[in-house]
Amino acid sequence: MKVKTAIELLKNHDPEEQIIIAWWRHDLFHDVVNDREDFESKCEWVEDQMDWSDAHDQMSELLDDS
Repeated sequence: MKVKTAIELLKNHDPEEQIIIAWWRHDLFHDVVNDREDFESKCEWVEDQMDWSDAHDQMSELLDDS
């Protein structure tokens, strides 16, 4: 997702509301990404392929344990 898209999605929320959010920049994947342009094309692929339901389940378990 582009930063501008995230900003657009978040601006409709109360700025005092707590959320759980994670992001990764291209420089964290130096072993599999050649440059920023390469990362952009790979981001689109990951957005189409990634199943985040497991992450949600894991967070739910963590919250339940707290």
